[in-house]
Order: sequence, then structure tokens, then C-alpha cells
Amino acid sequence: MVFLLFSVELILFIGGLYGLSIHETTLQFIIFTGLIVLSVIMFISTIVYYQRKKHKRERANDCWDCAIYSPDCLPFPRGKKFDCDSPDCDCTPDCSP
Repeated sequence: MVFLLFSVELILFIGGLYGLSIHETTLQFIIFTGLIVLSVIMFISTIVYYQRKKHKRERANDCWDCAIYSPDCLPFPRGKKFDCDSPDCDCTPDCSP
């Protein structure tokens, strides 16, 4: 999905630059400038969205270090996250939310 978004952003940016090089009226100038601004905004928002998504994934795996300290802390069946809040799990304090 990210490659599709980057492709669309690049097409809009190049189209805006090409349009600015051949514009004849003020309306065309505004439209092509708008394309460039739209592509830059889309680029920045894509990067911010995927950085937040990456950060959220990293936070989901915060309890992986519990397995080192507590062998009875088994992964929860929903995914790869340890259930450190269960009563039979003796995790370190920095592992609980």
C-alpha cells in the first residue's frame, strides 16, 4: 500500500512540476501549484501514518522480554503479545502497561 501511495504522490508532483513549466493562465498556475502542495501533504501524512503504525507495533511487543525473566509467561493466543497481567505470570514491573 505504501508503494502505491508513493507512486500516486510522485505522479502528482511530477505533473505539477510539468504543469508549472508550461502554464499560461493564473488558474493553471493555481491548479498545478495545488497538485504540488497536495503531493507534499500526502507524502508527509503517509510517512507520519506508517511511523505511528510502526510505533504501535513496537508497543504491542513490549512484553517479549518477560520470557527471559519468567518462563511461565506464555504468549496469549491472540497474537505474539505476552499476557503479563495474568495472575500466573510473574513479569518484571516495566513490562506491565
